[in-house]
Amino acid sequence: MGLLKILKLEASQSTEESAPKVVAAPSNISTNQILDKHSRNVIAVSWNDKLQKLASADDDGLIIVWALYDNQGNSNSAWQEEMINNRNQSYVNIMKWTADGQLI
Repeated sequence: MGLLKILKLEASQSTEESAPKVVAAPSNISTNQILDKHSRNVIAVSWNDKLQKLASADDDGLIIVWALYDNQGNSNSAWQEEMINNRNQSYVNIMKWTADGQLI
């Protein structure tokens, strides 16, 4: 309960210009990291493309903003909590980042 699996999708090489660049298939999807800071069911997730961050909320009101931290150029980058907001009394069932990516 309360796990988020971050999946890595490898782009397939295509020789045709009109062919899709990424196609999801079991052969090119792998688990990148499991985020396990939620203790309840995760009910909302929102991706921030501009800042490359992920926000998640559970049914107990806990909101976490995750950021990908690079380990000095190492390929072992890791997702870590950047901000935690525990609403305790109410929960969020949908989230969206603002157009500039600064607020949820």
